[in-house]
Amino acid sequence: MESYYEVEVHGEYFAQQGKDTVLRPYNATFKVPNAQTALGVIKGKLLTPFLMNKDKECSGVYTHHVDNISCHGKTLNPNDIPVRFQNKEQLTQYISLHQLPISPDDYGSIGLLRDHVRQSQEDPTSFTHTQSKYQNKKDEEKALFALNADILGNINEKPKTIGVDLASGQDKTIVGGVLLPEPAEPTAKKLRTKKPKPVLTDPEDLLT
Repeated sequence: MESYYEVEVHGEYFAQQGKDTVLRPYNATFKVPNAQTALGVIKGKLLTPFLMNKDKECSGVYTHHVDNISCHGKTLNPNDIPVRFQNKEQLTQYISLHQLPISPDDYGSIGLLRDHVRQSQEDPTSFTHTQSKYQNKKDEEKALFALNADILGNINEKPKTIGVDLASGQDKTIVGGVLLPEPAEPTAKKLRTKKPKPVLTDPEDLLT
């Protein structure tokens, strides 16, 4: 079976709408053979042709963000995906493989978890101090929420998906008894500035 990585990305692109240049959102999933160079390959070779095919008014890429990278056709090696793009499940495997002193369940922010994984490897001495400060902050917040449990509910309750909103396609999620609002649907944004020239991709991007 052929093995590859699926990379989910989103962002915005420039489009010419009459005399105006506007920003429009996009979501896309690409297949790449190597997760380590995924962003560079997508930026340099796949994203612009995809957007040109999607929207004939497209005039250039504005932003690009990797949402998730998944492995297909083989067993995932946690080292194959850059830490900055790993999801929580992948980070949990990575932490276990490298025996890092981190408990993924202590983190509600995937960005902070990635940062702590990176720091724990690059600067273990400094990370000991960082981890201590983080734990103290969590303990203080837990005590604060406990004092206000009567009006906040169980704020430490893990998010629960209760269904999918048919209008948005997004999960309906409850945390601490509160239904979290759904993200607003992105719309095209008119730019007041002149249409910028598309930026040519630096070949070095393909190696990042």
